[in-house]
Amino acid sequence: MLERSLGVLGVVAGACGLARLGDPLPVARETPRGHVVVAIPAHNEARHIDVVLASIRRQRCEHLDVRLVVVDDASDDETAERARRAGAHVISAGPVADGVNPKAAALAHVDLGDADWVLFVDADVEFVADDGLARLIAMVETNDGGLVSVQPRPRLDGWWAPLTAWLWLVPMVASGAFWPGARHRSRVAFGPVLAMRTSTCRSIGGHAALASEAVDDVAMAAAVRRRGERVVVWAGGDAVQMDPYEGLAETVAGLRKNIVIGAGAAGALPSFGAVAWVVGTIGALARLRRGDWRALPTALGGLGVAVLGARRLRLARWRHVCLVTAGLGLLVATTALSVVDMLRGQTRWHGRRLRLR
Repeated sequence: MLERSLGVLGVVAGACGLARLGDPLPVARETPRGHVVVAIPAHNEARHIDVVLASIRRQRCEHLDVRLVVVDDASDDETAERARRAGAHVISAGPVADGVNPKAAALAHVDLGDADWVLFVDADVEFVADDGLARLIAMVETNDGGLVSVQPRPRLDGWWAPLTAWLWLVPMVASGAFWPGARHRSRVAFGPVLAMRTSTCRSIGGHAALASEAVDDVAMAAAVRRRGERVVVWAGGDAVQMDPYEGLAETVAGLRKNIVIGAGAAGALPSFGAVAWVVGTIGALARLRRGDWRALPTALGGLGVAVLGARRLRLARWRHVCLVTAGLGLLVATTALSVVDMLRGQTRWHGRRLRLR
C-alpha cells in the first residue's frame, strides 16, 4: 500500500514539477535602454563560438549598447581567433590552479565598467529569437534586479536523445521553478544563461568571490538570495537553445557533473518530489514485471510525465516511450557515478578536476 501511494505521489509531483516548463520567456513590453556586457567563457569552443556570437549580433536591441566579451580560458584550438574575427573583445584568462573553478576564475577577468547589466552566456548557447537578449534584460528589471537564469532547450539530434530525458527533467523538477504558483522562483540557477544588474554582480563580489566554489551558478544564486533579492528561472523555449554535448558519452559526463554539483542545493520539498517521481516510476515498473497489473496506471503516469516533458524540450516524441523508459536506467547509473564523485570530493569535466568541497 505504501509503495503504491508513493508511486501515485511521485506521478503527481513530476507533473506539478514540470507544469510551467512550457511557459515562454516573456516578451519585453518596453525595450530597455542602457549598456550591457555579454561575457562568454570559452575553453576549446571553436565549434560553437561562431554560432553564439552570430546569434547575439542578430539581436534586435536598438536601445541597448551591447559589448561582447569572450574570455579565452586556456584554449588550445581556434577559439580566440574565431571570436576576434566575429568582432568580440577577447580576454586571455590563462591557466588556473588545479581544483579552482575554471569558469568562475575566467569570468573574474571581465571588466564591467559602467555597464547597467551583465549577461553570462555559455559558448554553446544560441539565441533563437531575435529579441531574446531584450527579453532577458526586461526580465531583470521586472524582477527588481536579482538574478534571472535560463535553462536553454537542449539541441540533441541523435537517436539517443530520448535516453537523456530524465537527466534533463529531474533537475528541473528539483529546482522548484516550474511548479504551479512558483512564478519561476528558485533556490538554484542554471548556468548557461545568467542575467543581472552590474550593481548586484558587484555587491556579491562577482565571479572572483566564486572561484573557490564547486559550481559558480548555484553559489551565485545563494549569494543573491542572501541579499534578499529573487532568483527566477525560465526554460529557453522559443528564445534560447544550446548545443551542449557531442555524443551520448559526453552528454552523460556533462549531466553527471550537473547532478553531483547540484545535489543538495535545491529546496527540500521540490527535491523530495523529484525523487518520489523517479522512485515511484521505477517501483511501478518493477511491480509490473512481477505481474502486478495494478501498477500499470502509475507506471504509465510516470512515463507519460517524462515523455510530455521531453516533448516540450524537443528531446522525444510519443513513439520514443521505450527509449525514455530505458533512460531511467541511465539516470540510475549516472546518479550512482555522481555519488562516487561526491564521496571522492571531486569530479572531472573537459579534462579538469573540479573540487566538490
